[in-house]
This record gives sequence, C-alpha cells and structure tokens, in this order.
Amino acid sequence: MSQSKRPQRLDRHGAESVLAIGAIIIAAASLWVSYDTVRTHHTRGVAAS
Repeated sequence: MSQSKRPQRLDRHGAESVLAIGAIIIAAASLWVSYDTVRTHHTRGVAAS
C-alpha cells in the first residue's frame, strides 16, 4: 500500500503564524482600549476640576 502525501491545508507552521498574528492583533486592540480609557478619564478629570 502506498500512502500519498497530500499537502495539508494549514500545516503546523501556518497555524502557528495565524495564531501569532491573531495574538498581536488582540494585544494591539487591548493597548488601544487601555490608552483610550486613560485618555478619557484624564479628560473627564481635567474637566471636573
């Protein structure tokens, strides 16, 4: 019996790359949300005083 080596749709390297890119996007979004929250609280604090 011969086993044909079919290329997988997403090999291990590709899956790791997709997960890494996803982690970078989530981290960037988290940084943006935290920056915006600090900026908003600072603006409200200045306006209140």
